[in-house]
Amino acid sequence: MRGLAKIYRWIGLFGLVLFIGAGSAAAQVIRHPGQAGTLAERFEWARREAAGTKKTFTIGFSIRRLMGEHSMFGTNIEGAFGGGRTLEEMIYGRRPATEQKSIGVSGTPARERQVWKEIAILFKFSSPAALEPSSVGAANLSMAVRLGEIPLYWLGPAEDGESLARLIAHFDKSPAGELREGLLHVIALHRKPDLVIPLLERVINGKDPESLRAEAAEYLGEQDDVRALPILKRLFGAETSIEVRRGAVSGLVELDLPEAADILIEFALHGREKEIRNEVIQGLAEKATQKTIGTLEQLAYSDKDTEIQKEAVQALADLPDNTGLSYLIRVAKTHADPAVRIEAIEALGEFHDPAAVQALVEIIRKK
Repeated sequence: MRGLAKIYRWIGLFGLVLFIGAGSAAAQVIRHPGQAGTLAERFEWARREAAGTKKTFTIGFSIRRLMGEHSMFGTNIEGAFGGGRTLEEMIYGRRPATEQKSIGVSGTPARERQVWKEIAILFKFSSPAALEPSSVGAANLSMAVRLGEIPLYWLGPAEDGESLARLIAHFDKSPAGELREGLLHVIALHRKPDLVIPLLERVINGKDPESLRAEAAEYLGEQDDVRALPILKRLFGAETSIEVRRGAVSGLVELDLPEAADILIEFALHGREKEIRNEVIQGLAEKATQKTIGTLEQLAYSDKDTEIQKEAVQALADLPDNTGLSYLIRVAKTHADPAVRIEAIEALGEFHDPAAVQALVEIIRKK
């Protein structure tokens, strides 16, 4: 998923070094006694404890997030973790089972069971006197993290509402820049549409840089809530920034709602902006239903723009589980435009499937 991939990449903003297979300097972890009370009370406890350090420190707590059983959060590096100390090991003294990103046989992410995982939310302060964090980040507890000599004050678990209240308060005070970007990323991790969607809409409609407004549009899709639909649909007509409109496409692709596919189909067929149409067509490849596949086939045969036809052919090739193979074979054999047929033939060459091989043999023999 596009939105998640972007969230996974930003973790470097926090200044932690997430790594695989390297050693880690021992970090001092001070756990809240009992880890009870409100998050605000525990946060103040940490700040009082840190007052004597006179140096950089980190305050952390955890939320629970539903995600893929074998998925990692906080980095886009694939593969099993080897060596190093994880957050779970540093905080709780236990080492998690090795996790590996689930990959299908074709190289595309395999569908996996969704489970609840504990996610660390980490606030880094440059000094005890600092009222606002210098950076904010998040990671699975199974991530290996190098904290160095920076002490970590661990507050234990928190409810999404408490976590968001603190994050949104910091976001509203933060100027444009990496801290504001990091805060928005972490806010978007929470599955609390009542609180998250109004903030994302406010960012989209506000004066933040285009890049942040585009990310806010993309993150709307992660909430998977019907209230995101009119916000994203409006951006196709009212928004002047092409970057923000691209974010809207990604948000609609992420929304697992039939109405989101309908909006994408409408723009794919009738949109006037070719660059965005191309984005939408590729997005339709991630929504493999009879309706979206039928739209791609229609575009491949009937659109007035040859480049759009070729884009639709590529989207058919990108459909999961070889769903588009039969359509691709038909285009390769029957399309009136040689350029589009060649596009389909080249796409067939990427399939490791007997039907694709047979089709290519038949096409060659016919010539």
